[in-house]
Amino acid sequence: MQELTELLEKAATVCGNYSRLGEELGVSRMTVNQWKTGAKPCPPEDQARIADLVGLDPVEMLVNAVLERHAGTPKGEALSRVLGKWAPTKQKAPSEVLGADANWRKRTVQGHREFHPLPDAIFNQFP
Repeated sequence: MQELTELLEKAATVCGNYSRLGEELGVSRMTVNQWKTGAKPCPPEDQARIADLVGLDPVEMLVNAVLERHAGTPKGEALSRVLGKWAPTKQKAPSEVLGADANWRKRTVQGHREFHPLPDAIFNQFP
C-alpha cells in the first residue's frame, strides 16, 4: 500500500496533479484518490502504467501486482509458477529508484500526447 501511495505521488508530480494523472490513466481523480487511500484496489494494468510514468519497469510492476492480487489462492499458486520467473526477489521502492527528492517534470513533444518523465539534470545540460 505504501509503495502504491508513493508511486501515485510521484506520478501526480510527473503529470502535474492528481486530476491530470487520472486523465492520463482514463479514470477520475476520485478513483485515483481511492487507490491512494486504499478504499479501492488499483488494477494491475493501471499499476503498470503508473510505474511507466515514473520510470520504473511496467512489466515488473504488472507481474508483481497480478501475483499480489491472487496471493494465497489456487490461481495465485499457478500464476506464481508461471510468472514467478519474471518477478524480482525484492522490488526496489520508487524512492530507491528515483531518489527521495527527485525533481521530475513532464516533457511533451509537440504533436504527441505521450510524455516521458525525465529528471531536470538531463535538461540542464542543454542551453
